[in-house]
Amino acid sequence: IERFPGQIHPFFVKEEQLDRTRIKESVRQAIAKIEEYLELRKFDLIILDEILNAHAEHFCNVKDLARLIRKAGSQELVMTGRRAPASIIRKSDYVSIIKKCKHPYDRKQAARKGIEY
Repeated sequence: IERFPGQIHPFFVKEEQLDRTRIKESVRQAIAKIEEYLELRKFDLIILDEILNAHAEHFCNVKDLARLIRKAGSQELVMTGRRAPASIIRKSDYVSIIKKCKHPYDRKQAARKGIEY
């Protein structure tokens, strides 16, 4: 198997550390790092997993998201999450809505490291 030639930067907080100020600062730092990558044109594809949820929870604003899209240029920028703002949907090339039909959560199975987080 060929090694993935990229970098992964997890920006998440454990539930016991739910300090909204700290989370907002972590998201701000992550967006700054993403902007740096976009400007360097270092990667062809950047995936911002759950960034739309960060917006929905007011950890970043629509201007941050729009700026990332603008800076991406010809690079592929993937934003996942729920409740995408209409203005971001309009600026996006692709928009998909994925509906859960069945999930281990339905059986009260907790989130698993390496799968859900």
